Amino acid sequence: MDHETVAAYLNRVGVTGPAAGDAAGLRTLHRAHQMSVPFENLSIHLSEPISSPPFDHLALIVRPADGSGPWLADVGFGSHSDYPLLLDGRGDQDDPAGRFRDPVRAAAG
Repeated sequence: MDHETVAAYLNRVGVTGPAAGDAAGLRTLHRAHQMSVPFENLSIHLSEPISSPPFDHLALIVRPADGSGPWLADVGFGSHSDYPLLLDGRGDQDDPAGRFRDPVRAAAG
């Protein structure tokens, strides 16, 4: 992205200054995005099914410049983790939104 696009996005999500290219910066951007960009469907709050056209949801695999990760950054439908999850994590990952379990460990244990 060019500088103007990045600056506009950071302004939109309320992050002052450029976010660091590390895991902490990713956490900051992930949470800021969730808190400032609304999920534009009230159905999730009304416990109604969401009829989404195929391929309308984007989750990102992020590898920050600090070498951490890869991280799963999913700011989508409003019902996921508050912060990015370590994609290669082989243990439980606690997040304010709940405990996320490694499917391989969960199936074995």
